[in-house]
Amino acid sequence: MTPEESREIHDFNGPYQIHTLHTGDDVVFVRNHYGAYSYDSQNLLQLVNGKISEHTTELSKWNILKDRLI
Repeated sequence: MTPEESREIHDFNGPYQIHTLHTGDDVVFVRNHYGAYSYDSQNLLQLVNGKISEHTTELSKWNILKDRLI
């Protein structure tokens, strides 16, 4: 496991956590959402795409303000 992967998995302040079960399977827990997701979960994919969209929109707005400052 790379240091970046370790930080991702053990980031208790991040938006999600990944835990490896004794079977070797990974499960994903998303902050403020109930349930555990596998990597092939369509619900997780929709959730991730929604979060990316939200943050892309917010980032775009911050960049518009930044452009006015320069």
